[in-house]
Amino acid sequence: MRTLADARKLKVHLSDIFAYFFMLFTLTLVPGPLNTIMMARTLAGDTSGAIFFGLGIALGDVIVIFLVVFGLGTWLEARPMFFNFSQAIAIAYILWLSWCIYNKGMQPDESNDPVQTGRVGDVAAGLLTCVMSPQTLLLYLVLLPALIDLSAVDAPALATVMAATFSALAAAFLTVIVLAGWLRPLLMQGRHLGVVNRCLACLVATSGVWIGLS
Repeated sequence: MRTLADARKLKVHLSDIFAYFFMLFTLTLVPGPLNTIMMARTLAGDTSGAIFFGLGIALGDVIVIFLVVFGLGTWLEARPMFFNFSQAIAIAYILWLSWCIYNKGMQPDESNDPVQTGRVGDVAAGLLTCVMSPQTLLLYLVLLPALIDLSAVDAPALATVMAATFSALAAAFLTVIVLAGWLRPLLMQGRHLGVVNRCLACLVATSGVWIGLS
């Protein structure tokens, strides 16, 4: 039977998880290159592409946590060539997205996908961008030791942290996508869709450069 001390420990643990969830949710909502990409794709009419890209990012964060817990995060941190290679691929993908949006952009018919890309590719691009990001690795190298004991992590604790991470990111990305979807009809009423499309393409391209310089 669980003792009172165990119950208190469980309560503290749960409170830490909730605090971690809201902190990660807030950090994810801060304007950045990945949020910009999802918002631009939603505005351009490719909502499903934005969702799958966000799904890849969330899965990538979960993988990063797994790497940090089992000590592989430090191994990767000492090999910057992995980050350089992944950043080059991510930048190429993002610049390609910006080119597609520049050519087609927002269309009156939302069923017209302006990017025309496979959803597996969207998930893979989001996952790769996240897993091989030095900033993501550094974030969890700092956060996780304050949340769980990395020297003695049990399966339930690890699963709880992973679930909280995925949920926080998914909630934040859905908030961004819903907001962009709400703005889209307002922008569609304008007469200068060409200008809006160019602005969206520039935002996505700038996000790619941002990732490359970060």
